[in-house]
Amino acid sequence: MSFKAHSRSRLRLLPILAVCMLCLGATSKSCKLGKQARENDNDRDDLSFVTTLDILNDARQSDVSFGPGEIIRFELHVRNRLDRRITLDLGSPPTHDFVLIDPDTEQVVWRASEIRTDLTATRVRIAANDTLTFEYEWDQSTATGLPLPRKDYEVRGFVPFDFEEFETDPYAVSQLASMPLSITLE
Repeated sequence: MSFKAHSRSRLRLLPILAVCMLCLGATSKSCKLGKQARENDNDRDDLSFVTTLDILNDARQSDVSFGPGEIIRFELHVRNRLDRRITLDLGSPPTHDFVLIDPDTEQVVWRASEIRTDLTATRVRIAANDTLTFEYEWDQSTATGLPLPRKDYEVRGFVPFDFEEFETDPYAVSQLASMPLSITLE
């Protein structure tokens, strides 16, 4: 094989290597919580949660569209998939939070913990194969008491376990955060 032919075969590998590097980067980010937990506690090397969010109206029915002043109920479900109890040492309050994100600006426009102070605790225990549910009722007002503009938003619930990235990126991936769900304030 000539030098030119050998060089061409190496160049054909570059796109494959680029795809592999992108995949490794995505895996690294999506598994970030597990890595941080392992660094803090060697007993948590298989940390695994499923976190979901339900949006309910005042009648406790699933809903995504709300008129002015209607009560919106958020239910965050955090399931421990392991066969043993997990204790999350949060270090500082709150144990859970809910945020409303403006999808146009990708900025948090409302945060439950700015209004309610009873979301505080420093430790959360989840029994083996059990689910913790955190609930919050919202009257659609902000910390200043004013209503938000009527439009479409996205809402997320999360347990802020060593989750600094979430402060700057409300769409950050974590096992302890729900997927963003669309909600309309009519």
